[in-house]
Amino acid sequence: MSTTVTYGDTLYIDGVSARTAYGVSLAEGSLAQVVALPAVRMPAVNDWRDGGIEVDTAEALPEDVRRVQVRLIAHRSDLSDFFGALADGGTSVHTWQFRQLSTGSGTYVERPLRLVAMPQVSRHDALTILSLTLEDDTPLLQGYTYAAPTASGLPVQGLSIDSHDVSWYHCQLLAGTRDAMYKAPDAKQNLTAALPSGGAQYDAAGGLLYGRKTARVQLLMRHGTTAAFWRCWQALLYNITRSGPRTLTYAPESLTVHGIYTGAAMSVFHLTPFGGCMCRFSLDFLITDQDPAQ
Repeated sequence: MSTTVTYGDTLYIDGVSARTAYGVSLAEGSLAQVVALPAVRMPAVNDWRDGGIEVDTAEALPEDVRRVQVRLIAHRSDLSDFFGALADGGTSVHTWQFRQLSTGSGTYVERPLRLVAMPQVSRHDALTILSLTLEDDTPLLQGYTYAAPTASGLPVQGLSIDSHDVSWYHCQLLAGTRDAMYKAPDAKQNLTAALPSGGAQYDAAGGLLYGRKTARVQLLMRHGTTAAFWRCWQALLYNITRSGPRTLTYAPESLTVHGIYTGAAMSVFHLTPFGGCMCRFSLDFLITDQDPAQ
């Protein structure tokens, strides 16, 4: 019995059914890669020798290039048409449409992706599985018009990003976030000099100096439809990548820090049987201690 699940005829490439035209279909586990929030290109950071950092936050944070790992199930032994199509058409970029992720009104999540590495082929329970490495050069928010999330109905979670509690994004706060906000910054290593006789001499005159600190916000998001998920997902990305540091407030203990979004990680993404989805993910912030209101 196979343990690899296929999403059937839901993958379209340049408007053509990949299952019908090329004999391949999307395997379970690929959607988390497709919808994952991107990292950003970091602004200039001055890491002061006498402790602390200063971050240039004047501009919005541009998204970095994303690498997307996609797993496909091959239903044919001859895949020359499929790989020929990926390399054909005068461009290496092709529109991949994922029809299990509806965005409403007959539209679906689609991304311009290009193949950047030869596929790995493996056999699993009599199935041929292709692992493709694709690159997404186009920001997720290109052409995006901001739309606020719909009402979630969730209770307040106690953690706000700027003026919005995370429940506004249909998110529940997971364990570990509070501790991440309280943790101490990394310590800078004092200047050292190797001694000819062996060992080292440390410059301890300045005492212990602090460097960078990161905080990881861990969240669980649930939606009844993929269209509601996508609307909320894009609103979250838009808000955390705006210019200036974000204000993170943990209300139960009146703790406030300021930080720059640097990236995210998706640990779980599942479609539900009734057309919704849930995902567990984390957001990383470089703490700047710079209040945008000052």
